[in-house]
Amino acid sequence: MKIGHICLSGASNPRVAKFLSVLESLDLLTIRQHAVVADESLARRLHSFPYVSVSPPTKSPVVAYCLMPEVDIVHIHEPDSGQAGLLLTLTRSIPFVLTVQEPGNGPPGALQRLVINRARALLPADRLNANYLIDVYQRCTNAGSELPQDSDCG
Repeated sequence: MKIGHICLSGASNPRVAKFLSVLESLDLLTIRQHAVVADESLARRLHSFPYVSVSPPTKSPVVAYCLMPEVDIVHIHEPDSGQAGLLLTLTRSIPFVLTVQEPGNGPPGALQRLVINRARALLPADRLNANYLIDVYQRCTNAGSELPQDSDCG
């Protein structure tokens, strides 16, 4: 299984520490991964992980979509990058899962609702450990072309 990750938050964002922890724990299990990130220093740091390939840094979800190679599933690490997951699903049939954080300011807009509805699973930020993620990734990639009802992959 090869897992894609998209995290377009800046390096000072608290989500980045959790993102690094996820990639490192999966790397220790020799799981092949590909990451698309916004920050150059984060990209350089990821190059030290032997089972992680890294694209050139970008801040655009559309460019992140273009830079993602063929993978089995994509993990979007913040809802603002969800457009990339949506494009990957709609154009290349690559499923994606989405890490959900604390609720934002007000209800999600139409595009965010579409991203959330197309995600194979909504992953709570406080449960992102390697065993949990591997189980979710495997169940979501084996789910076929139908989207699970009420995120039963997660």
